[in-house]
Amino acid sequence: MIKLSNYDGRFVVRLLELRRAAILEMTQQLPEQSGKERAAELKRLDAVLTQIKAELPQITDPEIVEAVKLLRSL
Repeated sequence: MIKLSNYDGRFVVRLLELRRAAILEMTQQLPEQSGKERAAELKRLDAVLTQIKAELPQITDPEIVEAVKLLRSL
């Protein structure tokens, strides 16, 4: 098993979240095509995201949490 640094872990999580969003968007646009394949990929992505996020330290400072939310919304 590879141990990611906090920075690398957050980067990988962000990439996987972008991939997940793209798959969901494709599913909405073309729901009849390869739905089972997309569902399987979403399930795998969710499992990996859950595992990586569990390893990352949680940010508890309210100011930092709000700053992260603001940056993500831009």
